[in-house]
Amino acid sequence: MGKSFSLYTYISERIYGIFITKLLQDKNIKIKKLPLSYVKDTELIKDLYPKNNNSISICFSSDNNYAPYLAVAIKSLIENSNKNNYYEIYIIEKKHF
Repeated sequence: MGKSFSLYTYISERIYGIFITKLLQDKNIKIKKLPLSYVKDTELIKDLYPKNNNSISICFSSDNNYAPYLAVAIKSLIENSNKNNYYEIYIIEKKHF
């Protein structure tokens, strides 16, 4: 991954920021701002690799307060997914909030 990955990440974050700024200036679009979240200790995170090379990886982050919304998102994914695709769903949670 190295330096090129960091460069692409930086560029994509900048382009995304420009895109969101443009959307906020547009009077026809409403955007809800949520609190910023970040990972404090990256040593706890293990590398995730798909078990199947053709799989679609989907990652959620939730706690007990958002479990009902997570359930709706997963149910919607199941109902609208393509039966020919293989999906890997990852849920990041913290045990004690």
